[in-house]
Amino acid sequence: MKNKIFYMNYIDRSLFKDGIILELDGKNMQTKEQFFLEVEKGFSFPRPCEGSLDRFLDWMCDLDWIRSDKIYLIIKNAAFFLENDKQFKEVIFKCFEEDILPFWEKEVETVIVGGKPKVFNVYLQN
Repeated sequence: MKNKIFYMNYIDRSLFKDGIILELDGKNMQTKEQFFLEVEKGFSFPRPCEGSLDRFLDWMCDLDWIRSDKIYLIIKNAAFFLENDKQFKEVIFKCFEEDILPFWEKEVETVIVGGKPKVFNVYLQN
């Protein structure tokens, strides 16, 4: 298993037969505020992040309400994703690359009792 971020022009959805697919539109996430709202709604966070990156990371490294062992996050129209806040975009990519994806790949077993790794991949589609 190697959780990572993929940059793609076309995504063949037949590759995702046995997992959940969350598809978000980069056009709807051009600011930090829009990003948090879309992710909270898309992942069905129990409570909002209220603009807090720490809360976002807490929920993304919890996801106990998602029973699937494979999560595929697709951000279509990725060229527009956080277009109005490029600094925050770098922060979010760093969060996925250094915190969220490694957590679900292997760290979950040492942090959560009975925690099991998940495939968690992010696809940026233009």
